[in-house]
Amino acid sequence: MSKKLFFLTNMFPSETAESYTDGFIQGGENITFIQKSIIEGLDEKHNYDIKIINKLLLSFGSRRLVKKTNWSRGMIEGVNFHYLNIPLFSSNLLHLFASKYIKDAFKNSCFVLAYGLTNCNLRLLTKIKKKNNKAKVGIIVPDIPEDTKNTKNFISIIKNKYTNHVTNKLIRKSLSFIDCYFLFSAHMASRISCKKYTTIEGIATDSFNGVSPKNIVKSGCFQIFYGGGIHKKYGAVLLAETIKRLDQRFVFVLCGMGDYVDELISLKLPNVICLGRVPREELLSLVCGSDVLVNPRTSDQSFSKYSFPSKNMEYLSSGVPFVGFKLGGIPNEYDGYINYPEEETAASFASKIQEVCLNKKIYKTRAVYAKEYVLKNKNKYSQAKKIIDSLL
Repeated sequence: MSKKLFFLTNMFPSETAESYTDGFIQGGENITFIQKSIIEGLDEKHNYDIKIINKLLLSFGSRRLVKKTNWSRGMIEGVNFHYLNIPLFSSNLLHLFASKYIKDAFKNSCFVLAYGLTNCNLRLLTKIKKKNNKAKVGIIVPDIPEDTKNTKNFISIIKNKYTNHVTNKLIRKSLSFIDCYFLFSAHMASRISCKKYTTIEGIATDSFNGVSPKNIVKSGCFQIFYGGGIHKKYGAVLLAETIKRLDQRFVFVLCGMGDYVDELISLKLPNVICLGRVPREELLSLVCGSDVLVNPRTSDQSFSKYSFPSKNMEYLSSGVPFVGFKLGGIPNEYDGYINYPEEETAASFASKIQEVCLNKKIYKTRAVYAKEYVLKNKNKYSQAKKIIDSLL
């Protein structure tokens, strides 16, 4: 008889997309992709009876009452549990809504896996382990929640401070109950004081296979691509300064929104194309059609060593040369595949981008090796195996 594996997720399953045409949060496609890949990795190589208990990934205010919906993917059962989508009230009571769908975990031998250091996950995992020591529980930590907030709204700042306080308190309380943490950066271990952990960084994607490259710049120009949050704390100002230093042969195609978008547009830089949010299919095509992919995030932010940007893993999976800075959360094993500027300055960033563009053959070969490396060593099957092996 196969062993039961419950996975507490926070995503937007494609099976229920038609029922919810609004409220999908920025960055939700990538959050969903990572969890979907983990599910597929667990299902493909391991004999487990998998049930997904999912909190539908909707923004606050999009709708107050989220109704329960059942879905399935092959042999996998999934449920989007019902809840009240109201700030503070939702985050503190979410575990009560979810718990009715995971009753078997309180009494039978099983695995329980959760994605994200959310109040709901921490409360549920602790509660399960207290009542059932036969259950093995683990939590995947893609980032530290308090490092991901981007807001200047006074009310939101107060709400976030309260939420962070509660979350940090729950993290400390749950330490002795969680069997293993799966961290995207080894530095997270000291931040949350966990001792038993496995580092997984992220999951490489094979989504680029069969994608038609899309180049939207003039002939004779280089397409430089960035996709993600265009926020000041993620290096958007440095990116703008970098663009100013390069001539009009180097055209930057930017996809995403953020607190620096309006200011960037107001600069009226001739070699910038801002597309805003685009469908994932188009984004993949633009990546494949680019000469260089960039990530302007620098290591001077306190949170930089506590994450491995999912954007980096996706870029490495593409086979297109990637220029980015050596962040604290990037292990040395990636040094042969990422093209690091010598300094964390706009001048050095621009110089490295230019170098890569003008020496296409050399850097394209490195990019192909990077793709081969991550698809072999960081694919959904190898990462799922790490997770299961650590829980056994």
